Amino acid sequence: MSYEIYKYLHLIGLGLVSFGFGALFLNPQEPGKRKLVAMAHGIGLFLVLLGGFGMAARLKISTMEPWVLFKIVVWLGLGGFIAISKRKPEIAPKVQAVLIVLAMVAAYLGIFHHQLFTA
Repeated sequence: MSYEIYKYLHLIGLGLVSFGFGALFLNPQEPGKRKLVAMAHGIGLFLVLLGGFGMAARLKISTMEPWVLFKIVVWLGLGGFIAISKRKPEIAPKVQAVLIVLAMVAAYLGIFHHQLFTA
């Protein structure tokens, strides 16, 4: 697949993960709604991962680059947020705020990594 396809998959995944965050923040209690939110979140995470690694492969970027590893850690945090919000709803808003900031840093690194890490 082309770089552009991977980029679109990555962005669609980010949209789905964001939808999941927003829906969790509103705290849907109905089992059907919670399942839909979890599915959107999981599918979004998969698309983010697929698109990210696809773009890295197309650009011949090593997955051991520090900025790529940071983005993977952020991805893991985004993935674990659903479990945190279910088990500890009282701290979920604080964790969500931290993850939003980390996601913004990850986006910045994804866009400007070539300027930051090349001499």
